[in-house]
Amino acid sequence: FQLQFLKNLTPIMSKTKRMSLEEKKRLTLQFLQESKSVFTPKELPALVNKKYKMSKSNFDKVLDELMYDDSIHQEKIGTSKYVWSFESEERVRNQTKLEKLQNELAQIEAETVKYNNKLESIREERKDPQRKQKLDGIAKMNGDIESTEAKISGFEGCDPDTFNKYQKGLDVAKEAAERWTDNVFTICKFIKSKNSMKQAQILKNFGFPADFDYIE
Repeated sequence: FQLQFLKNLTPIMSKTKRMSLEEKKRLTLQFLQESKSVFTPKELPALVNKKYKMSKSNFDKVLDELMYDDSIHQEKIGTSKYVWSFESEERVRNQTKLEKLQNELAQIEAETVKYNNKLESIREERKDPQRKQKLDGIAKMNGDIESTEAKISGFEGCDPDTFNKYQKGLDVAKEAAERWTDNVFTICKFIKSKNSMKQAQILKNFGFPADFDYIE
């Protein structure tokens, strides 16, 4: 009896094919585009199964995946839902995606050129015989700022003109120091995006302390 049951079951099992989710998506999309028609989600599984011998199980997931990929339309019209996908629409979508990716690639290439130029500029500055003098200048500038801040604190309640003079000098020095610091961190960010170096290591290679940061 069991042997006869299995023999009777075999033709039924052979009517459908075991397929991956991606294969089901491909065949469903192919069916919709070749049919050039509109279907309800309920009738679609049977029609696709009839043409491709594809199992109707998890068909809702197939449609959800295709909608997520923006490959099909599913809209409620009146009281019923309908599904469709026209090949001409897919070509337009693909062209739009291609143009978007090309624009993003162009932006990335432009940024790469920009940062490569900055990196080359930094490398040239490292060869500059006055590089140590410039780095010492930054350190001195930071020291001058701290000294000026201390002097300003001592001028509280004193002559406003003298106070303003020191305050303006402090602002100019601070802006200059921040521009240098911006450039240093921009180069660090670019180098980290290209390799696995840590920021502290990059700063050390350029002659800065590991705790190099903006002036508070």
